[in-house]
Amino acid sequence: MMKWLLVLLLNGFVCFSQASEKLGTLRVEDVLLRPQLLVKEPQTGEFSLGESSVAISWQRNAKLGALVRLGSLELLNPMAHFQDEVDDSLGFIEAYAQVTGDYGLGRFGLIPIQFGLEGGYQESQLVFPRGFFFSKRVVPLRDLGASYEVGYDNYYTRIAVHNGESGDNIDGRMFV
Repeated sequence: MMKWLLVLLLNGFVCFSQASEKLGTLRVEDVLLRPQLLVKEPQTGEFSLGESSVAISWQRNAKLGALVRLGSLELLNPMAHFQDEVDDSLGFIEAYAQVTGDYGLGRFGLIPIQFGLEGGYQESQLVFPRGFFFSKRVVPLRDLGASYEVGYDNYYTRIAVHNGESGDNIDGRMFV
């Protein structure tokens, strides 16, 4: 009798815990395959991920979510002032939490900077290579920081505070 009571109690606890712990929705947001292969004489070649990336998003509810994007670290596009060479290994290029409220959208973590109209586009949305400021690494594409966006119809305002170095904050100063 005690054995059946324990099984019944455990079963009720498991059913209750499954119902109360809905962890949200996890989905693949974007997959971009744009690798680069270079073959030179005599018998040398190079392969890189190029602009390839994969993004996975998580939505807890309509107000809370997160996004993680893996790809080549070249997609961070760190400023040339801080880094002479860019690492092309695989790593996190976006990883942020976002909160949507009545007064706008807030993001915290490794965020997209969205400088200008062209900076607001993902690599999968581009037809041509990025312009002068991005190709010469004058401005970064992604960086550690926080951003806030508010909009109405076709008007919007975006503000981002980030360290400007697309990595470790060596000089201890922030970009706005």
